[in-house]
Amino acid sequence: MRRRSNAAQILLLWLCGTAPVQALDAASELKAHLSELDSISSQFEQVTIGRNNRVVQHSTGSLWVDRNNRFRIETAAPFPQVLVSNGKDFWSYDEDLAQVVVRELNQSAAEVPILLLGGRADEIIEAYEVNRFADDDQVEFVLTPLNPARLFETFAITFKRGLPTAISITDGLGQRTHINLSNTRTNQNLADDHFTLAIPEGADVIDDRITLSTADGESTS
Repeated sequence: MRRRSNAAQILLLWLCGTAPVQALDAASELKAHLSELDSISSQFEQVTIGRNNRVVQHSTGSLWVDRNNRFRIETAAPFPQVLVSNGKDFWSYDEDLAQVVVRELNQSAAEVPILLLGGRADEIIEAYEVNRFADDDQVEFVLTPLNPARLFETFAITFKRGLPTAISITDGLGQRTHINLSNTRTNQNLADDHFTLAIPEGADVIDDRITLSTADGESTS
């Protein structure tokens, strides 16, 4: 039985309470921040809060993202999990289930907002309504997807002195996931093999990638 990824796939809402500036100005400023990011690596602490304002999950881990649609998210506790993409394929490994699921990566930053941390600034104005909230030396951008079939209600990212410090997501059921980033480093060269998954010995592999039929009736993925 598969378990939907939870701790590693969703991200934080942190509203400062000040009035937003005009959307176009906010989007342009966010694009400027993101354009400075070629890659990011960070440790994180994540808290998910349900509609009843109770904590439903708390987790810690590390993440890496670069400009080539590649990312790696490792959740250390309470449920060890690894999410990896090389920009084309997406691997999800649940250690407690000893199971790896492989899919094709959705490369849209509107559907996979973590790709924004790799500098995907070109998609912002077309995919999101952007509002800006400022508080002393930090600024938060709250993004609302324009697609009516969106997978989440809002996505937010906070910068302090130009460095990402927090990210968030609120889903359609009112559940909020908050992530604080620490020990963050930007624009480092990240090795290619960091964005592939070495299948653990004994793990059950489920390959959900689309297969292509060849002329002789064989299939390839």
